[in-house]
Amino acid sequence: MDFIKNSTSIIREHAIKLMNEYGLEDWTFQFCNGKQLHGKANLTSKIISISRIHAIYEQNFNAINDTILHEISHAIDFKNRGYSNHDKHWKQIAREVGCVPSSRGYGKSTVPFTKKQMSKYIGICPNCNKNYYRNRRLKVACRNCCNNFNNGKFSKRFILIYKPNEDYIQL
Repeated sequence: MDFIKNSTSIIREHAIKLMNEYGLEDWTFQFCNGKQLHGKANLTSKIISISRIHAIYEQNFNAINDTILHEISHAIDFKNRGYSNHDKHWKQIAREVGCVPSSRGYGKSTVPFTKKQMSKYIGICPNCNKNYYRNRRLKVACRNCCNNFNNGKFSKRFILIYKPNEDYIQL
């Protein structure tokens, strides 16, 4: 597999520069271990985090930059209103800072690993055998079966049974 690993120190410097540029000098930047998310803004702790996997393995720097700007948009929105979500106010801020105003972000990721490869566990529905890829073994039920056979309500009959994922790649 041919891919270039990005430098986390360069990404950190870039993120801090952007945060300062948008008046977030009192905010902190850090990398997180998220595998399913690209970034997050902890609005009460004033921390902007980017997934270490996304930062290191994303082959399109514009996507990393967009993720940073996306989280900065949440921080600015929180400073202005005391909360933030992906509504029209946040989308306006996102456009102003130059990121794609979407909860899905920049588009298709070029991280060279699939969700299946990055998930430690496979949760299997005991009823329909649908696979759910997870990194934690949460006590959750199959959404499809709860919807189809229990009026959309949780049922113990459909709690996922977990097994280790043999395709898991330790990153």
